[in-house]
Amino acid sequence: MSDFFVIENGGLGWEHWRHGERIQYNEDKTNSFLPLPGSVWPMIGCLPGRVVWSDMEHVRIDKWLWAARFFKTRALAKKAIEGGKVEYNGGRVKTSKNVEVGALIKVPQGWDTWEVEVLSVSDQRRGAPEARELYQETPQSHEQRQREAENRRLANRSVMAPRGRPDKKERRSIQRFQRQRPDE
Repeated sequence: MSDFFVIENGGLGWEHWRHGERIQYNEDKTNSFLPLPGSVWPMIGCLPGRVVWSDMEHVRIDKWLWAARFFKTRALAKKAIEGGKVEYNGGRVKTSKNVEVGALIKVPQGWDTWEVEVLSVSDQRRGAPEARELYQETPQSHEQRQREAENRRLANRSVMAPRGRPDKKERRSIQRFQRQRPDE
């Protein structure tokens, strides 16, 4: 099970969760609970409120996409990657590629394509609010998705929905039309 950290107080203190237990550390790390040596990673350069999962040096892209909740299963993530639908820093990627913080990933989801920047790395699937902290969508991607959604909505308004099943008279008319042969 991985531990994760949340930087708080502008980087002056941070919290550590281990196996469901919440431990608060101060800058001088005075606390009744002392972690094992090597289990706490340095927090240099982290922003306040940023989630960082420790022990996550190497995470495969298929596992990260699954943890970030872009796909329901790792098998679906793997199939999308192998099919060339997922781009990593502008190019095709293999499922064994390790995800790095700051990388740009393009991921198809339904009718839309998300372009996200990796903020944190994790191999554990958590709730949607926590999964959203692993990435940030680029503003261009968000605007494009909104435009395409609006275009789809307008296109669907122009299409007339069928009234229902044809009645007896309409069925006979359809059958008559289908029996007609073009003049030869």
